[in-house]
Formats: sequence, C-alpha cells, structure tokens
Amino acid sequence: MQDEDGYLLFSTRQGVSVFNGFEWSLMRNADGKEPQGPGLITQDSNGGIWWMGYAYPFRLLNLKDGIWREQEEDLSPLFNLDKIVLESWVDAEGRVTIIFADIRGRLTLYRGNEWRILQPKAEVVHDGVLLHSVGVLGSRLLVCTPEGMLEADLEHPGELERSSLDIPPGPVYAVTRETAQGEAWVVGRGWFARLQDRSVVAVHPTPEQDPASVMAPAVARMGPAGGIYFAAPGRVYYFHPDHGLEKLGRRSGLAGDGGNSILVDREGSVWITGPRGVS
Repeated sequence: MQDEDGYLLFSTRQGVSVFNGFEWSLMRNADGKEPQGPGLITQDSNGGIWWMGYAYPFRLLNLKDGIWREQEEDLSPLFNLDKIVLESWVDAEGRVTIIFADIRGRLTLYRGNEWRILQPKAEVVHDGVLLHSVGVLGSRLLVCTPEGMLEADLEHPGELERSSLDIPPGPVYAVTRETAQGEAWVVGRGWFARLQDRSVVAVHPTPEQDPASVMAPAVARMGPAGGIYFAAPGRVYYFHPDHGLEKLGRRSGLAGDGGNSILVDREGSVWITGPRGVS
C-alpha cells in the first residue's frame, strides 16, 4: 500500500513495515496500538489504509495522519472464519464498507454499525465452495471461486448470484481493481479477460503447456503500461496483449521465484513481495 506521503507499506510477520525510499522501518505508535504480528492490509478507494491481524482477538486498525487508530467495532462475527481475505470500498456517499471473506464461502460485510453475511444462492454453487479472492468493480462485489465468478451489489447487499460478466466457464482466480478509465482484468484458468466499463472486451488464452493455465494466482494487479501482473507461490507473470505472456523470476531481477502480493505505486513502479523479500 502507499500512504498519502508516498511511503510504501507492507504487512510482515512483525507488523507493518514502511519504506520511505531510502530505508525500512517498522511502524510504531506512541500508545502501542500499531499493527503487531502478521495480518492483512488493504487500501480503500479513497486511499484509506486498513489492517487486520490474523491472531485472536482480531484487531481492525485504520491509518490516519500517520497514526494507527484501533476501531471499536465488535468483531465477534468473524471469530468462526478459518481464513480471512480483507477488502474495502467507499461508496458515493463516502461510507466505508469492510469486506471479510472466508475461504469456505462465507462473506461478511461491515458498514457503519451493521454486519451483514452474504451467502450464495443455493442453485448457484455447491455447499462449501472455496474462495480464491474477492474484488470490487464499481459498486459490485466480485467473488472468484473454482466454480466461476459470483457477485453482489454493495449498495444493496443480498445473496451472491452468478456473475453476468461474459467470461469463460470454470475457475476464476483474481480480478484487478477498476481504474479511473474503467479498465480492469479478470484471471481464470487458461485465460485473461480485459474489462472496459464493466463489460468484457477481450479474452486472451494462455498456452496450454504453460503453468499459468492451471495455477491459481494469489493476487493480480494492472501494470502501469497496461496488461496485468499476477503472482502465486513459485510463479510471477506479466501479460500484455501486445507482448504476450512473460514469466518473471530471479533471472528477471526479482528477489526470488514467486510472490504473494503486488503493488503498483503512484509513480508507476511495480513492487512484488515474496518469501525472499521485496523486489
């Protein structure tokens, strides 16, 4: 994530580390309420940065004016979630919605003082569907699963329905955030789809013999020159319609092969984190 001062923030085993362009440091609060231990970090559409710890009791923190502030919300609805994917979104009225997703298919939305649990329609997926990731496209919540893409309206949350996006059937792994120009990408098994104004304008297949056809990317981000970066344990790829699919790794200058997060900063630099460090 990148804060309002341009510093880069990464969630680590010790908490949140910040890079100011010259050196690394661990973020600290005078009151000791900074992120501690491993957790999830996300940035909402207004630039707000949120962090939630993996360990019980769950803590939800928001970074404001360089200070981490712990939210007082009752997080007990999250206690039975096995693994949490964190996402955030700000609507037209400036209300922040925090999205917590369990890999077993349960999604919990928090807005104001209201908790809402989203469940797929019975006829949409089998019981116990796993989640690969979640994303926000406009006011739509997109849920990537092995059985395809599901979606719900964040303005008026209800049941998860089969997505209306005209994408190939089968597993969907990741979706990038929509740009100000209305562009986004979706990654599925053996294909990449480019979206414009929430409609599919192109689907690009990956070579059948390429591992990208069968792997499940952990994250995907749009590149500064267009195209899409996506990463998974042991693999990092960049795809551009004009140049095709390129595998990135130590030979490309990365710290290691594979990644678990990707950040494109405001200056257009691409940062990839993995088990061996940040590139």
